[in-house]
Amino acid sequence: MKDITNHRPLLSAAAALGFCLLCCKDNEVTGTEIHPDFVVRSSGFAEGDTIFFENTTTGTDDANVQWHWSFGNGRSSAEREPYTLYDTAGSYVIELSVTAQRGAAASKKDTITIHRKENPPLHLQKPVIAFSLSLPADYYDGPAVYAGTPLKFTDRSVDDGAITLQQWTFDHAETRQGKVVEYTFEHPGEHTVTLQVTDNDGLSSDTTFSINVEGVEFTPWKPGYLDIHHINTGRGDASFFLFPDGTNMLFDAGDKDVPGSGSNPDFAIHPDGSKTPGEWIADYLTRFIPDGFPRKIDYTVVSHFHVDHLGRINNNSPRSAYGNYQLGGITQVGELIPMSKIIDRDYPTYQFPVDLSDDRDDIENYIRFLRYHQANRGMEVERIAVGISSQIVPVHSTSYDFRVTNLYAAGEFGTDGRENHQHTFSPPLVNDKGEWNDNPLSIALKIEYGPFDYYTGGDITGQESWPDYDIETPLGKRIGEVDAMAVNHHGYKDATNQNFVNALTPQVAIQQTSNTNHVNLGVVSRLKSVGADLYISNIAQIYAVSAIAREYKSLEGHVVIRVYEGGRTFDVFVLSDRVPSAPGIKKFGPYQCR
Repeated sequence: MKDITNHRPLLSAAAALGFCLLCCKDNEVTGTEIHPDFVVRSSGFAEGDTIFFENTTTGTDDANVQWHWSFGNGRSSAEREPYTLYDTAGSYVIELSVTAQRGAAASKKDTITIHRKENPPLHLQKPVIAFSLSLPADYYDGPAVYAGTPLKFTDRSVDDGAITLQQWTFDHAETRQGKVVEYTFEHPGEHTVTLQVTDNDGLSSDTTFSINVEGVEFTPWKPGYLDIHHINTGRGDASFFLFPDGTNMLFDAGDKDVPGSGSNPDFAIHPDGSKTPGEWIADYLTRFIPDGFPRKIDYTVVSHFHVDHLGRINNNSPRSAYGNYQLGGITQVGELIPMSKIIDRDYPTYQFPVDLSDDRDDIENYIRFLRYHQANRGMEVERIAVGISSQIVPVHSTSYDFRVTNLYAAGEFGTDGRENHQHTFSPPLVNDKGEWNDNPLSIALKIEYGPFDYYTGGDITGQESWPDYDIETPLGKRIGEVDAMAVNHHGYKDATNQNFVNALTPQVAIQQTSNTNHVNLGVVSRLKSVGADLYISNIAQIYAVSAIAREYKSLEGHVVIRVYEGGRTFDVFVLSDRVPSAPGIKKFGPYQCR
């Protein structure tokens, strides 16, 4: 538990009562040498008075620290900042023992004196208020509290009888009842919380305190802006492009884990498990498609056919209300929001490098989805045309200088004005057991707006080790310098080689992770070697508490690149992925386009 009381909250009402307000976090990383210490507080030091212990220990450096208090009255506690009662006057030895995860331990003793109470307390005293505020265990941005962060409030008040009611009031309006309640402030600013507790004698006590919630304003898209949303559901890639004229494009909609699939996901669904990742992606798009534009997706690009980009289905997956297909990832989004045109790497045959419809149920389901929507809902489907910038074009206006170039797919390289080149896969893509890898066949695009350049390429690989191939080195030569990029293959070790990084030299690199092992020190080092600022969507605790976390500008959230009119400057916004409203929590920039 990490104490965040010194961050910003105003706690004068609590201080006036002479007790400690505990604001705790579920993990702690500090120094290297343990120095146990504590302060004893009470409104009185007589028989029956509540004694609070403020933990001022320094030097704990492990994520898991064990506390053991002995109060000398036959009672003990493992809480960070406990309290106790003394029924009898006398001197008592207090001992605090601290044990860190790596075995370091230390303790401190002190003595307090409890006086005899001349008038023993009646069972008609008001409750003495105390409470704690906790951040989520997977929250690594502390001690600041950002908009959209779920907070847990726990009443720790004591009474001479029994507390029968705890009522929490947030911003003088919304109320909750219970010993433990959760609440999320979705807007930055100073917010108030009032706790009122009532005991079995009908006596009440209350206190009001303030919490400073940090965040930034993310204004709606407007004509002339290029917004690139990297949507985090925790279960796969999804990017949403709002081009300067209002044309939009969805690049992938992954959903890698479904009930009954036998998988054990590393990260929870964001914002929560009340919807599937496909439903959350559709919810996000609905929220950010600008007012005045049709609620539809102009272009949907499927980079390749792995489930963390396409979507997984099994017998438990819901069935479409329209056609003979099931819902997951791309098909789930397409069920909820009309898709005007889908582009993938192998339409209409789906025979490269094997019969894809026979290779996996997810792909067969996707093909059924395409056929239904082509026949009944006006959807167009096209194979990616490598080497051109005329397949994904403005829908609403040609007044803005942006273009999307199809750089690569399925072994074919191409760039406007240069002859296409076919990669030789050696050894062959498919081995003698029929095994193969779709990653090196991913679609790669370059988006240009004025001087701004951005690259995205699914799970393209950068090493020669079957089933991977070094697609990155020749591709990097065709791309050249960019301002921002999506990191290939989520940042996994088989991609983002030094040749590719040196060719692109990005200012900003976005890492969309859905596995713990997507974080790789070699990849991070290569990107940092060219001065890139790194942003990541999910990170496991093992990395969040290590030095590698300091290489990232942010450790969670939807990452949005906003390029301003003309394409000369851009900012990076991080939006909360913990609540559907996705409030802005951080802003970085401005970056100057090169």
